Amino acid sequence: MKTAANRLLLLATMALMTSCGVKSANFFLTNGINKYNAGDLVGAINDCTLAIKLKPDCVEAFYNRGLAKQNKGDLQGAIEDYTRTIELSPDYSFAYNNRANARKKYGDFAGAIKDYNKAIEFDPLNINAYFNRAHAKEMTRDFDGAIQDFTQAIAMKPTGKPGLFEAYRGRAYAEHDKGDWDAAIDDYNKAIEIKPYAAEVFYSRGNAKKNKGNWDEGMMDLNMATVLDPKDENAFYWRGFARLGKKDWENAISDFTKAIKLKSDFAEAYDARGKAKADKGDSAGATSDYAKATELKSAHAKSDAK
Repeated sequence: MKTAANRLLLLATMALMTSCGVKSANFFLTNGINKYNAGDLVGAINDCTLAIKLKPDCVEAFYNRGLAKQNKGDLQGAIEDYTRTIELSPDYSFAYNNRANARKKYGDFAGAIKDYNKAIEFDPLNINAYFNRAHAKEMTRDFDGAIQDFTQAIAMKPTGKPGLFEAYRGRAYAEHDKGDWDAAIDDYNKAIEIKPYAAEVFYSRGNAKKNKGNWDEGMMDLNMATVLDPKDENAFYWRGFARLGKKDWENAISDFTKAIKLKSDFAEAYDARGKAKADKGDSAGATSDYAKATELKSAHAKSDAK
């Protein structure tokens, strides 16, 4: 009898300890989520780790620790946590989506697309997965696939962010990269209807019009972009590029110089200004700009490799 009573007491104690462990894990998980939302990524990681120690199969602790690690820049750590999340909960759509985002940052676009496929398989309404998969497809030059994903996103009529503006703009970029100028211009128009002051859409539409051969309308858009956002170096860069194509050397150099003032490490602007100076006959100036462009490109490559 005494042995049986001891066994019952032991079972009751173990059940109580398990219950307390779960409650403590939930406590640390909640604290971790709150710290993440407050921007305390280290605190979030530490609290989620404590939750995992108390409850090793705590799906949300692995998922939220992965989020914190990803935002802190620890992509490998984030991938490991998302992978564990998926092992514990194989249909966790957002874990697939976020692991794909981390893989995409690593340059593993094929792996990212596979994960986005899974995210959509388990949640066909996961609109972020469509946007993200479209961007990954663009990086692999699958422009038709990207266009299909943005089209699906548009059909879902997104109201948040990303929303319809981002969907039309994204599809326009894919059409632009594909060389379908008419389709791109049509989607740029739709994006501008939603957000009339988006400088990046104006200079992109201007480039599409220019590439189609409509220089005057293209230049109007490029001029408008510099007015809408005079601090956007790309607006001046692309207008400079258009002027370079028209052999307007002085104004092209002026635009590239403005772009460089706004972004001192703008290698492409140095390169383009060097071309404009060379065409104008300023070989010394061109050599100096080409050298600076090469220096900056090398620095960027080293930074990306870290």
